[in-house]
Amino acid sequence: MSRSWWPDRPLGVKLATLVLAGSLALVVFGGISVTALHSTGERTEELLRTTTATGSAAEADMMHDAVRADVLQALLSGSGTRYDSAVTDLADHAATLQAALAAVRGGGLGPDVVQAVDDVADEVAAYLGAGQQIVAQAGADPATATAQYPEFLAAFEGLEEALPTVGEAVGAEAAAAARASADQRSAAITASVAVGTGGVLVLGLLGWVVTRSVVRPLRKVREVVDGLADGDLRGTTGITSTDEVGAIATALEASMATMRGVLATIGDSSTTLASATEELSATAQDMTRLAGESAHQTGIVAETAGQVSGNVQTVAAGTDEMGSSIREIAQNATDVARIAAQAVGVAGAATATVGQLGRSSTEIATVVNVITTIAEQTNLLALNATIEAARAGDAGKGFAVVANEVKELAQETARATRDITGQVESIQADTRGAVAAIEEITAIIARIDDAQSTIAAAVEEQTATAAEMSRSVAQAAVGVGQIAGSVGSVAEATGATTRAMGDAQVAIDEAARLAAQLNTTVARFRL
Repeated sequence: MSRSWWPDRPLGVKLATLVLAGSLALVVFGGISVTALHSTGERTEELLRTTTATGSAAEADMMHDAVRADVLQALLSGSGTRYDSAVTDLADHAATLQAALAAVRGGGLGPDVVQAVDDVADEVAAYLGAGQQIVAQAGADPATATAQYPEFLAAFEGLEEALPTVGEAVGAEAAAAARASADQRSAAITASVAVGTGGVLVLGLLGWVVTRSVVRPLRKVREVVDGLADGDLRGTTGITSTDEVGAIATALEASMATMRGVLATIGDSSTTLASATEELSATAQDMTRLAGESAHQTGIVAETAGQVSGNVQTVAAGTDEMGSSIREIAQNATDVARIAAQAVGVAGAATATVGQLGRSSTEIATVVNVITTIAEQTNLLALNATIEAARAGDAGKGFAVVANEVKELAQETARATRDITGQVESIQADTRGAVAAIEEITAIIARIDDAQSTIAAAVEEQTATAAEMSRSVAQAAVGVGQIAGSVGSVAEATGATTRAMGDAQVAIDEAARLAAQLNTTVARFRL
């Protein structure tokens, strides 16, 4: 876990942790107390049972002695009222003895007590049976009853020895219960003291931690605030936690940083203001001096304005003439551009015509090639016919003459086609040259057209510029007149400026005083 985890927790979390720890300690202490009370109650009930059993055991021992007294009374009285009382008392005492032992046995004690009661049960029964028998015989036959008394006495003595074991068992149970109660009470006290001490220590430690995590940062914040009250803006809290106190410290340091920046800015501004007031004071003096010089110059300006007005009017007339010349040039340039466009169109048509001539010569060449092919085939056929006529002998002479004429005609046709082919090739070469020349002429005319377009555009711009110059010159002429009229106003303004400089000097002196006061105020703070 990071060391800054606890300081960064909000104050609510820290206080809630303290309250939760206290509540947990109280719950643990209460749980131990309830457990101790419950155990103490159980030990108390056990002590109560052992106490009751102890009383019952003592009562049984007394009833054991009372039964013997009842038997002796019956033997001594023989008959009569005392005998009857002895009979009644014996019955009561015997019942009480048995009830007391039953109470001890059923008292919820340990098995040793139950075993002790069970061990004397037979002796109790024999003892009571012997006593009841003697009492019954004493009323009718005292001698027989007296003779049975030693047997009864032996039973008494046997029970006298055995009956204390019940009391001892009950006493041991009571002692064990007392020790357990004491041990339980001691353990409860020890646990309560331990839990109470631990709770106090834990709460004290948590309280110290919470208080330290709050008071120490607040003390640092107070030191910085006290320094701030004394004008020291250099202090820092050194707090890095993000709880409420840390947020306050961060905000305080940010505010102090802002104040340092503001005061530094104010200090710089006041210094700048003081310097500026000195410069303004010097400037005001210079402006006062210049205002006097301006009054002198206004007269010169008025005279110069008249001369400028005449010159501007002359320029306006020249500008109008230049505008007329430019408009004429623009018209000529437009005509040249139009003629160049027509020349481009004519050159394009000539190019198309020459191109068509080239294509026609190509077609003629194709036809001539066909004729040449036919002439060659005809010559071949004539040669074959001549061979066949020679084979035929005299019968083929006439056919040979015809074949020879056909061969000569085919050869003449071949020569003619070769001449035509040469002429067609010359035409095609001339056509290609003509096309190239026309294309070059077209390109030149196109460049002329582009140049004329550029010239026309430039002339139009010059026309617009000349018009604008004419308009500007006219406005300048009007402006010069206004300038001449404004010179008087300038003279008046110069006087007003001189008076304003006096007022400005007073304001500058006041600003200098404020700058000095700001410097004194800022000097109180240590940045």
